[in-house]
Amino acid sequence: MSVLPLYYSYGKSLLQTHLMAGGSVFFDHRFIYPHLVIDAMNQQHCTGFAGVPATFELLRRQIGARSLKVPGLRYVTQAGGAMQPETVKWARTAFDPAALYVMYGQTEATARLSYLDPADAVAKEGSIGRGLAGVDLRIVADDASSMPPGSIGQLVARGENVTPGYLGDDEATQEIIRDGWLWTGDLGYMDDDGFIFITGRSTELMKIRGYRVSPTEIEHCLCRHPEVLEAAVVSIPSDIEGESAAAFVVTSPGKTVAEEALRKFCRERLPIYKVPRFIRFESTLPRTGSGKICKSELKERAVRQ
Repeated sequence: MSVLPLYYSYGKSLLQTHLMAGGSVFFDHRFIYPHLVIDAMNQQHCTGFAGVPATFELLRRQIGARSLKVPGLRYVTQAGGAMQPETVKWARTAFDPAALYVMYGQTEATARLSYLDPADAVAKEGSIGRGLAGVDLRIVADDASSMPPGSIGQLVARGENVTPGYLGDDEATQEIIRDGWLWTGDLGYMDDDGFIFITGRSTELMKIRGYRVSPTEIEHCLCRHPEVLEAAVVSIPSDIEGESAAAFVVTSPGKTVAEEALRKFCRERLPIYKVPRFIRFESTLPRTGSGKICKSELKERAVRQ
């Protein structure tokens, strides 16, 4: 079952990989009504399902684990950005006994670099797994030197699936392809067993009171609150701190939480400089055509506030 657009690398890769494996793909673009897609999955005897974080958030919100019954499913895959830990746990339970594969990739890598084997899902919770066969992954410093296990650096990748560059744009190519390695722009660390954990995007890092802060850490903290369904954090200018964190929060259906209560929740779990100075509640978060949260739009909203 494919609910992803074919102009998106993840959606296109579903078609390509299934054709290569001799499988079949059923397309259904009615996901605005997720119950119809679930019905179609059963009618078509689908054995696999793929989604981005927004896909599973919508299922969690509108269907729920008790009503999500697709007995023919054998596997579920997720890529297209980091999914909140609580949603990963929900999806693993809701689709059981189908196995959930958390994957990581980039359009420039055609389009997958790693996956977390379901057998490692509990022991390596939060990891994107290890590199695919034929893919080398490293965590490096700004000078491309390797970082020791547990140290945060930039994730770089090498393999036959990595693009040679951008057509007609040598300057952009030189920024991401260095000595044959793709610089993904994602920050993370590798543990002693070779499993990789993503901590944020290098382009999204905020500098608050001189500290470099990843929005992902704040988002994960907010989503641990029992009344919060999802959250997105962006930076806003601050005369005192340089930058401050601005949070956009969607609460669970029928739930509410006061701004100060949510801020107190963060203060108990984060250093004070990471606590959002600005919290705004939304019914939904803006998304791109591929389902990713459109942070540029949120940043504009925050600045206008």
